[in-house]
Amino acid sequence: MSIADREQLPAGAGAVAVPDVEADALGEVKARGYWEQVWRLFKRDKAAMASGVFIILLVLVATVGAPIAANMLGHGPNELSATACATSSRSVR
Repeated sequence: MSIADREQLPAGAGAVAVPDVEADALGEVKARGYWEQVWRLFKRDKAAMASGVFIILLVLVATVGAPIAANMLGHGPNELSATACATSSRSVR
């Protein structure tokens, strides 16, 4: 587009204003949704991605760790061990 082909623009339009171009020349414009924009910005932020991975890792360890600890200790997280029950009954007397 040469300078002669451009339309006259108002003074407040700014130096970068360009007259409308037909949609066929630019191709189809895709509108992005709110969550798609959030995900694009989240992927760019390295600290946010590292924090997200850390939170997922914490949730995974918390859910998988309880059964593993129950097998290693011999009792579940909400049960008292045999040695704890034995020592607590002696101190009560």
